[in-house]
Amino acid sequence: MKAYRQLLENHPLANIAFAVVLLLGVFAYLSMPREQDPEINFNWVMITTVLPGASAEDVEKRVTKPLEDAIKGVADVRFSMSSSRACQRASRS
Repeated sequence: MKAYRQLLENHPLANIAFAVVLLLGVFAYLSMPREQDPEINFNWVMITTVLPGASAEDVEKRVTKPLEDAIKGVADVRFSMSSSRACQRASRS
């Protein structure tokens, strides 16, 4: 409690304490280990297909399935998930 009162009453001490905390934070940030360009490989693909005016079954057969078959040939892809849906066109009034 005494330290808080000193910081509230002694403004130069509060400024120095703030500067010390700020410098320690910058030093800690700069000394953290990190890679320049880390290689991240998720090994999965998400496919979402929408075709206005077609049924979901048609979209799946004509668009989604060929995409899934083409992606099976890509290296390092272990999991693929797809979603097909039909989109109704907005009516104009």
